[in-house]
Amino acid sequence: MAHADMIEKRCTLTNSKTDWTLFRGVLDGTLNDPESLSSPADIDEAVSQVTAAIQSAAWAATPIPGASVRANYEAPATVREKVLERRGLRSRWQATRNPEDKAKFNKASRELKSLLAAIRDSSVNKYLSDLSPTHATDYSLWRATRRIKHTEEFNPPIKDSSGGWARTDKEKADVFAQRMREVFQPWPGPELPEVSNSSQPHQDNERIQPFTKTEMINVISDDLHPKKAPGFDLITGKVLKNTTQKVGKLLT
Repeated sequence: MAHADMIEKRCTLTNSKTDWTLFRGVLDGTLNDPESLSSPADIDEAVSQVTAAIQSAAWAATPIPGASVRANYEAPATVREKVLERRGLRSRWQATRNPEDKAKFNKASRELKSLLAAIRDSSVNKYLSDLSPTHATDYSLWRATRRIKHTEEFNPPIKDSSGGWARTDKEKADVFAQRMREVFQPWPGPELPEVSNSSQPHQDNERIQPFTKTEMINVISDDLHPKKAPGFDLITGKVLKNTTQKVGKLLT
């Protein structure tokens, strides 16, 4: 029996609820006044300080999303009354087996079904009327459209070496692993000479050209894509675009 694995949520610094005004205020209050950077150690220290300050400010300005818990649905009074009426008619018909009681029970079942369908249609109409392509609703219209257009891909079973069918993920992985083990074999031929590990570190002849604070700010505001994938520090292009000029003073 296959077991589903828990998928860890991707760790991010910000989300759609981030208060960017608060982010900039916290960032300016955290950073110290810039000092002259006269050595590589000073540069590394400044970069570490800026990175830690940006992360702290982003976490302080970003609310933690709560767990998605489905709210308990409370049916309207008309539905609860109709359910109680239907249960009473069903109990009477089961006790008497009278055709008239059976007819009343069927009528109550049809009325309850129609009432639930009307409530469901009203809920769907309200959901559709609230959809909007604006930022105020977090682009709910495009999210709904994307879910509708998404098609679930069919994952068919594959045959194993014995002619049977591999249906679970583990069985398919074992079949692929066996196939790869058979196909990817060492190429027959002369032995390659051993490559000695050089103890000399790589020296880059190209030196980094000096740049000004204005040039760095222009690159961040004009050339940096806001959805650029972050590195290990989780700082995205959008976060850098919302930093203040104090960051540029520290790094130049």
